[in-house]
Amino acid sequence: MDMTAKGSTQKVPIVKSFFRYNASAMTASAFDFGITLLCKEVLGFHYLVSVFLGALSGGTIAFTLGRNWTYLSKNEKPQTQGAKYLVIWVGSILLNTFGVYFLAEIIGLGEEHYIYWKVITATLVGALYNFPMQRYFVFR
Repeated sequence: MDMTAKGSTQKVPIVKSFFRYNASAMTASAFDFGITLLCKEVLGFHYLVSVFLGALSGGTIAFTLGRNWTYLSKNEKPQTQGAKYLVIWVGSILLNTFGVYFLAEIIGLGEEHYIYWKVITATLVGALYNFPMQRYFVFR
């Protein structure tokens, strides 16, 4: 692989990065959902607080995997990428939290099935927002 002056490797092809993104997302999601369930079902937190805390843990793992494996993107300082990621991550957390709220409360599907609404929302946000924003903005 060609190395640039800043030490990064060549850009991972889109199909390969999409598969890597999905593997990374599944790993991060396992932590996200685990923390969500722990907070809601074991600790008794409100379901939206639990969704938020799960997203927080999953996002931390997703950044680390995105930089070091999914996109092999070390051409910028981690602090620079971290700042960009933070902007996108806040958007993702808000979209995920609002998506669950929208399905449970606004549409009225009920909070008792919040985990289903989280799966639907996370899938849509991941494919339509997180992957493109990470590939073309954070880890470009």
